[in-house]
Amino acid sequence: MGWIRNKYVLIVVFMLLAAFAKCDTPMPEDDWKEVTEGLHYETREDNTVHEQPKSFNLPEPKSSPVFMYAALAVLAILVLFLITRILSTKPSNRKVTDVVLADYAMEDDPEDLQEHPLEDYLKEAISKGDYRAAIRISYLMILQKLDEQKLIEWQLDKTNRDYQRELGDHPEKATFRRLTLHFEYAWYGEVLVEQSDFDQVSPLFDHFLKQITKPSVHE
Repeated sequence: MGWIRNKYVLIVVFMLLAAFAKCDTPMPEDDWKEVTEGLHYETREDNTVHEQPKSFNLPEPKSSPVFMYAALAVLAILVLFLITRILSTKPSNRKVTDVVLADYAMEDDPEDLQEHPLEDYLKEAISKGDYRAAIRISYLMILQKLDEQKLIEWQLDKTNRDYQRELGDHPEKATFRRLTLHFEYAWYGEVLVEQSDFDQVSPLFDHFLKQITKPSVHE
């Protein structure tokens, strides 16, 4: 049986040489027959189930709903900030009717300015200490009177500068321009309007109303 062991040793040696060889060198057929003489190999069916190797790739991270909501919240805050910044910018040549007042506001269509009891609104604003609104109502009162006297034509899409141009060479045009500045500063300037401020400009509004209702103005 020694020759059989020798053949097995030779087979193992040849297998090791084949595994570590830099290149594959085929064995001569005569040598192979000599080595394998007397050996019988049975072929068996390999029923081993080989598992598919798992992928080495890391699993893709799932999007976190918390992160998504946080991103949406940041975006919403940014949009609100931009809107607030735009609205708080001091305007130039703004329309008179683009801001609604409180309980004594003109909540109806501003085109119906003649139908609003502005004097009652003014009294209510003063009684509540809302002197900022009182100045605006005083300004609307002179626009109402100018429209009534046919000195201007009240329209929703017009601005204060439009009404100044419509006054032409009216003798009270300079006063109207001054009152316009008082109104825009008080209403759009984001300043605290106190009673002393209103008491200072209120006589100017009263004087203007008296002047434009004089019969001599239209002659």
